[in-house]
Amino acid sequence: MKKFITMAMAVLLIAGLVATFALLTGCEFNAHPSGSDVDSNGNVMTEPAEDITEPTVDITEPTSSELPQGESLPQVDVKILTQIDLENEDRDYNIEYLLLSGLEHDINLQSALNDEIHTFCTWAAFNRDNDDKNINATVEYTILGNKFLSIRMTDSVYSDGADGAAHPENNYRATIFDLETGEHAGSLIAFSDAGDELRAKITDGTFKQVFPEEAIDGALEILAAEFDLHNFYLTNDSLGLFITERPYATGSYWIFEAKYDDIPTLVGSSYFMDFVN
Repeated sequence: MKKFITMAMAVLLIAGLVATFALLTGCEFNAHPSGSDVDSNGNVMTEPAEDITEPTVDITEPTSSELPQGESLPQVDVKILTQIDLENEDRDYNIEYLLLSGLEHDINLQSALNDEIHTFCTWAAFNRDNDDKNINATVEYTILGNKFLSIRMTDSVYSDGADGAAHPENNYRATIFDLETGEHAGSLIAFSDAGDELRAKITDGTFKQVFPEEAIDGALEILAAEFDLHNFYLTNDSLGLFITERPYATGSYWIFEAKYDDIPTLVGSSYFMDFVN
């Protein structure tokens, strides 16, 4: 009996020492795991194991070709490549064209755009007679605000038998693509007033002749009378107009440009202007 009492007192003494130590050190002593449920007998009730399976992540690529709402086009990159005629050794056939990249969010759009651009740039090769021996075409382009691609082509064609003695047939072409839709961006109707106001800006000298370099008497009056609403291009700071089928002695085609700052009322409501640097 004394032995039992001694053991009980030892247990109480140890419990008291533990409690005192916890009080002095500020530690919380808990006989059961935190958050455990205890039954009436003081036993810890067993809880089912927590499901720690990680959620499945869907890594399937989105099928929609549309950009996420509020995001702009990724930066478009353009390379100038040259196509040559490898089947006809006696033909001097060099045509520049553009190749777009950066539209991988919609690879179908990028592919369709590159097909359209290639067709436009190589038009001189597919719209010539078989005796056209030498075909050369050079390309210039401007990307406006990563939204519009303005392309202009200079074509130079010699027919077989000319042997370089005759003047080549030169031509100038231009088009604009919308990089979000892949469509052609239209004509000068997109500007606020593509009629009388544009003609007035031409005849008052706002548009300057940039090709040929030598001034042509009466060229502005001819441009005002004959310009085609589709014969235009855009640069980062200027609107370009051109007319073709000119006498070779005067350059075959004429090109004129006006700074946007000099035609604010003409371009003020144009959707192109939202993307000009």
